[in-house]
Amino acid sequence: MEKIKKYIPKIILLDTIIYTLIIVTLYFILSSFKLMFREWIYIVSAIIIIGGFVAGIIQLVLKIKENVLRNVLIGIVIILLLLSTPAIFFLGAFSYMPEHIVRKDGKNYVAYVNGFLRTYVSYYDYKNIFVVGNQKRIEEDYGKGGFDPIENKFGNKYDVETTTYYDENGNVVSRENTKSDNQIQGTAEINNIPENITNNIEEKSYNGIITNIDSNSIVFENKLDNKIYSIDVNSSLNFINGRTNEKVYYDEMKIGYYIDTYTYKKSKAISILSNIKGEALRKELIKNLTLEGSPYLTVSPIGTNIEIINSNKAILTITFEDLLPDYNVDGGKFEMKVEINPNTVIERKSGRNKIEQLKNADLSIIKIRLDKNTINNEIPIATYFMSSDGN
Repeated sequence: MEKIKKYIPKIILLDTIIYTLIIVTLYFILSSFKLMFREWIYIVSAIIIIGGFVAGIIQLVLKIKENVLRNVLIGIVIILLLLSTPAIFFLGAFSYMPEHIVRKDGKNYVAYVNGFLRTYVSYYDYKNIFVVGNQKRIEEDYGKGGFDPIENKFGNKYDVETTTYYDENGNVVSRENTKSDNQIQGTAEINNIPENITNNIEEKSYNGIITNIDSNSIVFENKLDNKIYSIDVNSSLNFINGRTNEKVYYDEMKIGYYIDTYTYKKSKAISILSNIKGEALRKELIKNLTLEGSPYLTVSPIGTNIEIINSNKAILTITFEDLLPDYNVDGGKFEMKVEINPNTVIERKSGRNKIEQLKNADLSIIKIRLDKNTINNEIPIATYFMSSDGN
């Protein structure tokens, strides 16, 4: 151990490796708490690590006593540096995202601007000078790229085309088309030739109503964007039911179903939502309430009443409906009773997490998760409950 302590300050490469391991370890620790480093820490760490490895290698080469071998290795190092430096600067320039601390909707966020090809501004929960939340909360799509709409040095007017809101788990809460009237009037009428987006579904989210299905492609229309898109069907594409997360086979899709490529970034599968109604829709929405970390949020229940039976049992009454009603008009609004028992994880402020303390809980915004083994019971059991007066 004493020998190791003796050599650590003298070997730059070893110091760099230790620093790298510390940063990687801290990254995973922060991720477990849904946090990540601020951009400046990544930049400083990259400079330290790259500089440390270069200096460390040079240091080791200079320690070689054989002149010929030492000179040859120095030459190789210089050549490698000359070849790699432009690539490092190129990658750094394109991966760099300007960072801004902004206040939006009454909250502080750290905003990152990605202006390559298209301009996206992603907002993350502000924590402190070192870390931010690691879940994107808001994303603004400005269309064409190459500018920073927040810094806006020249005072130009930039219009947001689409704004997407996410919950703390990264699920879509809502998506708004925010084009100005002038933008919409300037958009051409829907072209009969669809835009093929097969190779772009990892870069941007597309959604709309399926208008045609054949053996080669799916065609769908987004009325808000006034556009028609197509996706080439191949064996590498996977589809899931956006409500239940179950696999959807190609021959099960129908014209009129809703398609959204958003989930492809997260789960490598495109979401399909059928335009079912009544009891069939109710069953799928209930299945969505059993999912943990669902890539697609399609139901958000509202509590209407809670009855405390005793210290071990409460009955919560909720109403729920499809969160994407535009493609499924009059799908139905449903009511259901849910049991809360000692096995239910309850989250509220001030530690008020006992069943008998739920009487005055705020039910306007709640989150519940159902036990999948009880959803066919007359009163399903909740494994998780959080009210809007919770953490």
